[in-house]
Amino acid sequence: MIKIVRGRPTVWGMESTDSRNAVEELVDTPWLERRLLEFLLYKLVQANLMLMAGNSRFVQPALREVDQVIERVRQAESYRGTVVTRLAAEWNKPAASLTLEALAVEGPGWAQPLFQEHREGFLRLVGEIERITLENRRLAAVNLDSIRGTLDMLGGQQNHTYDASGRAESGGRHPMKIDEVM
Repeated sequence: MIKIVRGRPTVWGMESTDSRNAVEELVDTPWLERRLLEFLLYKLVQANLMLMAGNSRFVQPALREVDQVIERVRQAESYRGTVVTRLAAEWNKPAASLTLEALAVEGPGWAQPLFQEHREGFLRLVGEIERITLENRRLAAVNLDSIRGTLDMLGGQQNHTYDASGRAESGGRHPMKIDEVM
């Protein structure tokens, strides 16, 4: 939930201040979203560190926290949508036309640099989030392959490889330390 506290939205209630102009509210609203995206990036970095360390015990709790932050981002986006709809009605324009890029050019003069700053901040954060997300996916796949390999080895599964034509080829069963001990 989002609440206006000291002129800025927060995530605890959906109240809006009627005395505020919709433009002022729309200028302030992206600060919350940017803080939430920074927090999302932080949580993704935490998950990345767990994956890099191979510490699978804490990966799932880290990913649950990522999901919680994503839900908070959705709430903030919903709130922003409400403010944009209100401003669009005041300006008699379609809500879809009130993008940060458009507001940075066509908004009130005093607000244009603020909308431009928000736009640049969002682009930077989204780029960082995309990079760390791709890295996390890559690390998760590597860790999963490693776990599968270990389980196959412990279970005595045959090694599966591919020949030059790309066809699956089963290697013979190799003696393992477990077999030698037993």
